[in-house]
Parts: sequence; structure tokens; C-alpha cells
Amino acid sequence: MTDNKREKILIILTFLVYGISYVSRYTYNSSVNAITSYYNITSAEFGLVGTCFFAMYGIGQFVNGILCKRYNKRIVMPVSLMISAVLNFILFFQPDFRVYKYLWFINGASLSLLWSSLSETVSKYVSKQNINKAIVALSASLAAGTVIVYSLSALFSELGIYQYVFLSATILCVLVSTIWFIMFPTIKNRDNPIEIGEIENEIINKETSKKSRSYFVIVIIFLGILAAVCNLLKFN
Repeated sequence: MTDNKREKILIILTFLVYGISYVSRYTYNSSVNAITSYYNITSAEFGLVGTCFFAMYGIGQFVNGILCKRYNKRIVMPVSLMISAVLNFILFFQPDFRVYKYLWFINGASLSLLWSSLSETVSKYVSKQNINKAIVALSASLAAGTVIVYSLSALFSELGIYQYVFLSATILCVLVSTIWFIMFPTIKNRDNPIEIGEIENEIINKETSKKSRSYFVIVIIFLGILAAVCNLLKFN
């Protein structure tokens, strides 16, 4: 396998990992109407769970941004997604609402591992030739994940089985975790190691590249379209 092919596989994997992380983090938010109705709770009670998630997610982002270079990337991505899978699986069984905030607090901590670790992996194993594709993939993955989870939530809520969005996230997390764990050693074994600092310099200077500006425009258009779809799904 050539280094170029390894890089393209890694780009696809980063898209899958970060996209699915958005599925697993928004299963709760996307089911707001169904959950508030099922548990007969107020908007404030519902919002507290999301606050717990983002509080821990923000703290985790800061800490993991500092420590991510020490992590074993083959292990940390699957661990993050598998923890989130377990938490979503628990919510599939519709437990007492009082436990939601604790579970989502843990979910925030778990998923905060991903962004800094994925970014560091891309900078280490993707060359200048493919770095723009990696940037597009990472940027688009969050929108794709959001569309998927809101679509599933709308479908299951309409069918009266909203909790199946949690089961769907569980299955997707386990699947992507397994794929990453199996494929990462192959990607890691490059024939020609990338020079340290090569990608960082490329990212810093990418604004001066016409090609980079084209990719940026594509991302903005893509995210705009998907954001519009998300809003339509929320109000249906």
C-alpha cells in the first residue's frame, strides 16, 4: 500500500470518527420533544443535562489539547467512542431521568478526547499533498453527523420509538471504533515518514494558496446546506 493511499484511508477514518461522535453527542438534544413528553419535565430540567455535557466537554478539550501527543491514537479513539456507546445504550432503556446529567457529564469528558487527538494524528500522518482534503473532511464530518442524528431522531420520534436513536448511536460507535482499531496500524506504517513541522507550516500558509481558498468555499457551501437541512428537521 502506498503512502498516498494510507493517507486517504486515514482521511476517511477521521471523517467517520468525528462524524459519529456528533451522532453520539446529539442523540439527547435531537430528541428534546420526545424526552420532555415522556418524562414530563420542564425545558430547564432538559437543558441542565446539555449544560453538564458542554461543561465537561470544554474542560476536556483544554486538558486533552495539552496531553494529546502522549496518547496512543490506536487506543484513544475507540475508547472514547466505546464509552459514548455504553452511555447511549443505557439511555436506550429509558432510565430514571435523574441519571441523565451524570451520564452526559461522562459523555462530554469522553468525546472531548477526539478533536485534539484527530488533529494531531492528521498533522503527523498526512502530507501536504492531501492536507486540504483532510481539513475538508474534518470540517464536513460534524455537519454530516448532525444531519444523520437529527434525521434518525425525527424518524424514530414519528414512529413513537424515540429511544432507538440511542441504540443507533451505540451501533455506529462500536462499528467505527472497531474499524479504526483494525486499520490504524496499517496507516501508521508509512514508507516515507513526514518531516516534523511540515504540515504545521502548510496549515499556517494555506490561506495564501488558491487551492486552499477553493476548498474553504466548498466547505462553507456544504455546511450551509447541511445546516439548513438540520433546521428543517428540528421544526418538523
